This record gives sequence, structure tokens and C-alpha cells, in this order.
Amino acid sequence: MTNEITFALAIVTYGERAGLAKRVIESASTLDEVIEIVVIDNASVNPFRVEQPDISNSPQVTVIRHEENLGSAGGYNKAIRYFREYGQADYLILVDDDLLVTSNTIEGLQKIISTYSDDEDPTFVIPRTDRPSQTAIFAGMSSPNIRRNAFHDFHALYTLRSIVSARRKVSIPATFVDIDHAPYGGMVISKAVSRSAELPDVRFFVYCDDYDYTMKIRKSGSRVLLVDVTPLLSIDKSWNHERRRAPAAFYPAAPDVRVYYSTRNRVAFEMRYTVTNWPLYIINLLLFLLIGTIVAAVDVGISHDFIRRLRLISRAIRDGLTGRLGVYAPARGFVS
Repeated sequence: MTNEITFALAIVTYGERAGLAKRVIESASTLDEVIEIVVIDNASVNPFRVEQPDISNSPQVTVIRHEENLGSAGGYNKAIRYFREYGQADYLILVDDDLLVTSNTIEGLQKIISTYSDDEDPTFVIPRTDRPSQTAIFAGMSSPNIRRNAFHDFHALYTLRSIVSARRKVSIPATFVDIDHAPYGGMVISKAVSRSAELPDVRFFVYCDDYDYTMKIRKSGSRVLLVDVTPLLSIDKSWNHERRRAPAAFYPAAPDVRVYYSTRNRVAFEMRYTVTNWPLYIINLLLFLLIGTIVAAVDVGISHDFIRRLRLISRAIRDGLTGRLGVYAPARGFVS
């Protein structure tokens, strides 16, 4: 029965975001179905303490403190490891420290989970309000999968096809859609899947480690299903969600560290899973860089900072192509 399904919540926080994470805990503490909360504190400025008034009255809260920031990869690696060894709940919901889980979401999720047998045991993904592309999948406006040989979702052949033919989008009358990649935030895994799937690769540090983990889940035999339930509410704005004519990475105002990791890791991910035609992939990569550079240069002009940004992107792509992962320090470029 649906009311017998219980959940644990895993939250990874860092820096000065503890206030956001506490709001997530406060929201989850009102849900009877959430019986455990695991907080991975990645060296936040104000360390979490279980005895704090705003979390002491919550469900069983466990705080795992890291003295250095291990990134999303290290944080969720530890959270999933903890759940599979000590967790009491049926499912673990991974959430970013700015995603609120509501009763409507839990109710819809329980109804869907209850339709599956233990033999099927899929992994579920809850949509998020900060990722409209997820809900657009159900309207046929967005692809649920990464295109083979595309670079950062750019594929010349598909772009050309969309220009010359206006294909009518068709809605998908379903409560779920099979997908091949998903963010941590909103991922719902069972105890069995947490044990069978290889843990997140800590060498990614941040960005695309969640996509890589999704692939590992699918490799373990579990389907990954985006479910049509009330989305998780995002209470913070991401650095790369501001509307621009070119991707945010091309603009000097974007943070160097985020640009480097998001670019390098996406290339490394694509090399692992989606590249089947090397010449076509390189063509898509070069066209993406050419178009992005021209559009961003028109927007902000060519300056020393702009040239430095292009060099950083080039370094990130080179490291991704050669599979050079790990943590790098932004001092005179990135050094291992």
C-alpha cells in the first residue's frame, strides 16, 4: 500500500548555503513519509549541528561533516553509501540544498511506486521547477535522451532538420518516460539499487557526475523513469539559467571554476557514453565553439577577459577529451 512506503532525504550543502539547506529540512520535517534526513556538509562556513533548534525537531537527522569540499560527486557518494549501509527507509530521495519536497510530490510519487513490483525496481526522477526541459518532455517539446555524437546537446544535423522542417510536437500521455540521464536533485533510488549500482565517480567533483551515475544505474539493470508528479520547488537561482544568446560559459562573468568543470566533465561524459562517430562529434564540437564565440563576442566584445575565457574553455575540452579528471586549482589556469 502507498502509505507503507517511506523515504530518506539526502542533502548536500557547502559554502554559505546552510540557510537554504535548513529550509529544505524544515519543509521535509512536515512529511510523515520522510523518516530520515542525511545532510552531507561539504565544509560549509557555518557547520551543521543536529542540536540546532530548526532541525532538532525534524525526523532522524544525521550530519556527515567534511573538512574540505568534496563536490557533488563526493557528497552524494557518501550519502548513497550511508543509505545502503544504515538507511531504514524504502527509498532515498537525493535533493540539492535548494529543492523543497512537498506533500503533493510525495503523494504522487507513492502512487507511481506502488504500481511496480520488487522485481522491476526502477529508479524514479522527480521533475524540478528550475528545469522546465523535464516537464517539456511530456509535451514532446524536449528530448528525454542525449543525442549520439552531440556536443553539449548541439548536433548540426538535428539543428538543420529543425530549421528546414517544422515538425509538430506530440504530447506524451504517460505518467512516466524512460530517460538516460538525470540530475541528482530529484533522483529516487531503492535500497537494492543503491547497493547494485556503482557509486558516483568522485573524480568528476562537480557537474555531469550525476549523469554518469544515472548511466551506472541503468547498467545495473534499473530503468530510470522521469515521473509526472508535482515538481520539486527550487528556491535559488543557478548561475547558468540567465537567458543569453550563447551558452553562459562563453561570457567572462561566469565563474571560472564552474565553467571549467561543467565543460571538462561534459566532454568526458560524452566520450564515455555518447560518442560513436568521432569525426561527427568533432564537427559538432567545432561548430558549437564557433557559433558560441561569435555570438558572445558580439554581445560583450573582444577583450582580454574574453580571450582568457576562450582559453579556459579550450583547456577544459582538452582535459575532457583526454579523460583527465580530478580536482584542479584556479591559479594561473588550472593545475593538478
